[in-house]
Formats: sequence, structure tokens, C-alpha cells
Amino acid sequence: GIMFSTFGTVYRTNFNFDQSQTASVYDILEYDNNIVACGEFNRINGLPVRGIAQWDGVKWDSLGSGLSGSFVNGPPILYPHQMVLFNGDLIVCGNFTKAGGQTVNGIARWDGAQWHPIGAGFNSTVYGIGVFNGQLYAGGDFTASGDTELSCIARWNGAEWESPGFGFAYSGSGAYAFIHTIKP
Repeated sequence: GIMFSTFGTVYRTNFNFDQSQTASVYDILEYDNNIVACGEFNRINGLPVRGIAQWDGVKWDSLGSGLSGSFVNGPPILYPHQMVLFNGDLIVCGNFTKAGGQTVNGIARWDGAQWHPIGAGFNSTVYGIGVFNGQLYAGGDFTASGDTELSCIARWNGAEWESPGFGFAYSGSGAYAFIHTIKP
């Protein structure tokens, strides 16, 4: 049979005790022969990390200085939500505004050594990313990337985020439009 074992415990220390202390792991994947996990956590075992970490088979390590910040119009918590591999790099999306100290606005690229923005990023949380026909797509509750208007979904054209030719919106009052997951 299959045997599972624990190789780390994630923690979320919140200095505001009126807010959640519960840690969450949102996504796990293999990258560069390591296991990478992302989510609402700032420590694994005793190691301080910022929302994302990698397991090399022996120990956990951070990916640079990790992720930080949150969108003004979103919850005041850091939560990287989903990861995907694209052109050999690790792409992560979520409710964060910085990666490795650089402004990335909800989506960032890790090249194995450092973090990079992907265009202007977005004006709100990116919940899902995926690769379809060799192109990177992002979905969330965003309405723009820089000056480009969008409707919760975007495609990376190699230079900037663009509309894939369709979008999502609700016209009823009280409705909240967003894309949660992209699965090609």
C-alpha cells in the first residue's frame, strides 16, 4: 500500500490575535527536483518563510525573500493561491503585491534564483493560473493589468497581459464575479 509521512508543519503567526492564526496550504508542485508549497503560512517547522517554500528531500528553504503585501481592496492577508510551470520557470499567483521585494501585483515568476514581475500584474487578486496551447492564462477578480481593461481573465502575450477575447461579469446587484481555478 501507499504510506504517507509528514515532512514539515506549516504555521501562520498573526500578531493581530483578533485575526486567524490558521495556516493553509493552497498548492503543491514539483519544480527543479524540489517540492514547492504555497499558501497562508509564514513558518515551516522553525524556518521563517513568506507564503512559499521548497523541500529538497532533506530540508525546507525559502524562495528568496518570498512573497509579501496584499491588495488594498482584498483581505489583509497574504495568500499565494496557485502555481504552474511555464517555460521552465515557476509562476505563482494570489493576493500579494511583492515577490522578493519587487512589485508584482498578484503574479510572479521564480527563475530558480530570483523573483520577477510578469508585466504590470493586476489590480486585484489572481486566484488561478494555467497553461493552454503554450500560453499562460490568469483568472481572478481583477479588472485591469496596467491600462489594459480585463474581465477576470487574461492571457500573457510575451510582453503584456491581454484579453483572450472574452471575459466574465455579473450584472445582478450583490453578485461577485471572479475566476477561482484554471485547469487546461
